[in-house]
Order: sequence, then structure tokens, then C-alpha cells
Amino acid sequence: MRRAAPVLEYPILALYRRILRAHEHFLPLEQRQLGDASVKLESRQHRGASSSFLAQFERQWRDYLMLVRRPADGRIGRNLTPEEVAALSDDQKLQILKLREQAAG
Repeated sequence: MRRAAPVLEYPILALYRRILRAHEHFLPLEQRQLGDASVKLESRQHRGASSSFLAQFERQWRDYLMLVRRPADGRIGRNLTPEEVAALSDDQKLQILKLREQAAG
């Protein structure tokens, strides 16, 4: 008999777990490894962040989770809008370039 999952006191942690489970179910192995590493790194880097930042952080990861769970055309993910690219810091742009190179193999 399966017990109901407890209500988690930490919604970011619950989201983190849902993302890892979605990677397991919906991503091919190479993409899963890259996605798992990325979400783990981002989560570690933003421990202790301000609550105003965490609200945006959580919203972005929820959007990401929806993209992973329901690829509209069989492709996972989407292109960034010009506004999103303009809002990125230099470090974030560099990280995206590194991820693109890793994904390309």
C-alpha cells in the first residue's frame, strides 16, 4: 500500500525533486545527465538567496519543468527570446554557451 507523499515544508526542494524525476522519465540519457548536473549546480549556487530572487528562480524552474514534461513538437526546450538574452549576465551567457557545446557533443 502506497502512502501519500508528505506536504513538504520546502517548495524549492520539492520542485528540484520533480525536475530530476522529469529528467528520468522524459530525457534521453545524455540530456538527462546534462540536465541533472545543471539543476544541481543552479540549486547549490542559489542556496540562501533572497526571497525576492527565489520567487523568480522558482517560477523559471517551474516553466522549465513544464517544457520537459510536455514537448510540443518532440523537441525539448525552446529558444530564448531577445529580451531574455538581453537580461542575461555575462556569466549566464557564458554558461549557456558551455551548455550548448556540451549538448552538441
